[in-house]
Amino acid sequence: MSSKYKRSYSSNIDIASRQANALVFEFGTAYLRIGIAGECKPRRIFPLSSSPVASLSPTLPLSERASAETKPVPVSTTAEDYWSSSCNFPQDLFLFKSSPGYEDLGPWLRNVYTYHLLLKPRSRRVLVLLPIYHPPGLKSALEAIFLKQLQVPSLLFTHQFETIPYAIGETNAGIIVDIGKDEGRIVCFFNGNMCEDTLQIVPIGYQVLLKGIKACDSDKISSNDAIQHGAKQQVMEDFFFDLDNPNSLMYAFLSCLLECPMDLRKLVVQHIVFVGGGVEGVSHYLEHEFLKAIQALFVQRKKVQCTTSQNNVKETTIYGITNEKHKQFDKLATAIMTAPLGIMYPLQFRPLSMAWIGASIMGSIQLSDDKWIHRFDSE
Repeated sequence: MSSKYKRSYSSNIDIASRQANALVFEFGTAYLRIGIAGECKPRRIFPLSSSPVASLSPTLPLSERASAETKPVPVSTTAEDYWSSSCNFPQDLFLFKSSPGYEDLGPWLRNVYTYHLLLKPRSRRVLVLLPIYHPPGLKSALEAIFLKQLQVPSLLFTHQFETIPYAIGETNAGIIVDIGKDEGRIVCFFNGNMCEDTLQIVPIGYQVLLKGIKACDSDKISSNDAIQHGAKQQVMEDFFFDLDNPNSLMYAFLSCLLECPMDLRKLVVQHIVFVGGGVEGVSHYLEHEFLKAIQALFVQRKKVQCTTSQNNVKETTIYGITNEKHKQFDKLATAIMTAPLGIMYPLQFRPLSMAWIGASIMGSIQLSDDKWIHRFDSE
């Protein structure tokens, strides 16, 4: 077969692949989800056993996190016992390694195509959804595997805060609260774009919550059910709403809002979106307590009268933080106390699959070719 014919044949396959919806791979902190763009749920879900960002300090500012991302991530992982021998998941997927450290990932992905998706790799473009912070070797390894080994026609990398707004719908501004396995991520978005300076990451994943609750169950100090229930409730409150704890959800939420532009604060607090697997187990608790806990932090201080330019007397209410220890959040009082706070629910999607759903919508629309990495361009 001549090289000219090969090129023409490949071009025809690539044209056909662009007409088909892309495949969406979401490498999450607990699961790998794979499906076809345009569908309402992933076709295959594989468990992962470690977080790619476990060793990154959640208290680092964003500017320092960029440099921390290049440091080794000493996380050990193990494959699940029930995996079949024909499709063993690479045990070192999220370990910090250079591209050669991922040589097992290529054959594993080929097996996924063959035995689970029943598709040829060259038949569809691929959209890869990675955690916002991930080992730098992973992205380059995936690019080499998909484009060179599997010969997919085009590849697009993104992260959850770029895709979740697609699943939210018509709302053009809000706050995303993503509670995962090992950490919580909070960020504001406007017009479908993430406001990067507002990103806050804290270690409030559901694993930490489970450890605290299990400690209450194993506590032999009291066998009284009411006392143990109160202890578990206290764990939940410390985990989510303790403003004295800089790693709590509330502290991260207010810090995120503090970094948000002043003219957007009233708008974003009206649309709070909870996503992630850590939300599903405590969704009822968060619905009832979160907004109430926010408003309890602020108080009306006084009313003052001022004269307008038309010599009219106008009464203005001044709000402030209840506890002076947290005076840095005082400037948020007016926005929180005067705006109609609200938690929104994007259609009937499960919180743990919101990022994949957004990527599914994103991959089904006609994105500019400039956003994709094309196989022939990388050769």
